Amino acid sequence: MGGGWSGQYRGTQGSSLLKLFEISCGSTGTNSAQLQRSNIPFNSILIHPLSHAGYYPEASPIHLKLRYGSDGRVLGAQAAGHEGVDKRIDVLATAIYFPARIGDLDNLQLSYSPPFNSARDPVNVAGSIAQSHLTSGES
Repeated sequence: MGGGWSGQYRGTQGSSLLKLFEISCGSTGTNSAQLQRSNIPFNSILIHPLSHAGYYPEASPIHLKLRYGSDGRVLGAQAAGHEGVDKRIDVLATAIYFPARIGDLDNLQLSYSPPFNSARDPVNVAGSIAQSHLTSGES
């Protein structure tokens, strides 16, 4: 009886981060090309919220693209910005793993402190906008 890993391999989700000079870029889940090749219908949104509270110095935009299915399931995300990209990609990777729906993103209770985050995290904002688009048929 070994003491090693006993779980079943569930496949690779492909979460990754890259630092290019002052910009961080990250990705998790499936990208648009993979979804198209697999004939999986999806919607996507692109938002540009601030990395932390706007009244706190040095807030900068995070460019966040979220992909989700017609059933609302979170499928993939990409983000780029000066700070906080790693946190948002990790949260979205967790959402994909469980699997969460975009409405769940809107309701996540994520930490708040002006130097690190806004009262509504960019992940909350993405979930709210995606849910609005999905229910209104705008995507």
